[in-house]
Formats: sequence, structure tokens, C-alpha cells
Amino acid sequence: DDEPDDRLADPEVIAVLDQDDLWHPTKLARQVTYLQATPEVWVVYTNADHIDAEGRLIGRRYGTPPGEGWLLERFLRAGVAVPIVTALIRRECLDTVGLFNERLYGWDDYELLVRLASRFRFGYLDEPLVQLRYHDTSAWSSERMVLDRFAVADELASLFPQQAVLIRRFRAVSHLRCGQYLRSRGDPRGARGQFRKAIELD
Repeated sequence: DDEPDDRLADPEVIAVLDQDDLWHPTKLARQVTYLQATPEVWVVYTNADHIDAEGRLIGRRYGTPPGEGWLLERFLRAGVAVPIVTALIRRECLDTVGLFNERLYGWDDYELLVRLASRFRFGYLDEPLVQLRYHDTSAWSSERMVLDRFAVADELASLFPQQAVLIRRFRAVSHLRCGQYLRSRGDPRGARGQFRKAIELD
């Protein structure tokens, strides 16, 4: 196979850019400067603007950011992490926790960031150095995304048994989201079953 493998790269820091999101020209420089000045921080993320498909500004990502320091419990409680396109990660972190979980669809960013948050401190730059593009159709409302949330719950339960309460809540919300998806697809009976499971868990 003559195709290049980006996993063979050996930089000191790693950043991820999705195909339709945008970085501010100074993003990486600002984050590298932050990491150099803050050796106790291993992942630094930034604020972000929302843009539509045509690039028009439609809002700001954070009123109150997720925070700094140890963010594992915050990520588990919220069921969402920071957008990975806003993050700059020291390479040593990925050597420790591993790369993306290729068994997951759409949730691989979240699962990786949770693993990082379990081992490393996060820092934050309150500057909108990324533009996140939103479309009318979103993968987050797809059946695959809904069902893979349960796979993420299983992964989290195996990785963090000490966080059983928060993971139980994550699983309850997974049933809630599944119920909402089924209801939107005209399956009220299936939706009610998912809502009952959510209530039983939380």
C-alpha cells in the first residue's frame, strides 16, 4: 500500500480539523504559546463561532465554557465534550490513551476526549479561534448516531467503573434520545419503551 498513513507522523502536538470547519489563522500559534507557558496543561481548547452552510455567523459556542483542569466528570455529566476541532493535544497524551476508537461512528471524538480528560488537565483560551459549520441536515439526528450512543455507554462503563452513577445517567439519556428519535419517525410505541427505560435508569 503506497498510500500515506497519517498515524506515522511524529509531531509534538496534534490538532484535528473537520472538512467543513475553519480555523482562525492564529489558532495553532496561540495554542502552542499557551502550552509552552502552561506545562501542567496537556490539552488546550478555544471558544468557537457557529456558521451556517454559507459561512454566515449564527452564534457563539460558549456562554460559560466547560471549564479548565480535570474535566472528566463534566464531560460524563453533560454527555458532550468540547469540539475536538478547537483542541490542541500534546502528542504524549495520545501515546498514553491511544487514538480514535474506530468502532464508533460520530462519537469517536467524544470518547477520545473523555479518555484524555481522565488522565490530563485541560486549558481554555476564551477566543473564537474556530468556526463550526452547521447544516440543515445533521449526522447527530441519524439512526446510527442514536444507536452508537449505547456503544459509547458500554465503552465508558468498561473504562470508568468508578463513575457508575454518571454513566448510568449517560445511558438513561441515550434511551431518552432514542425515544425521541423513534417518536420523530412515527413509532410512538417504540418511543414509549425507550422513555420507560430512561426513567428506570434515572
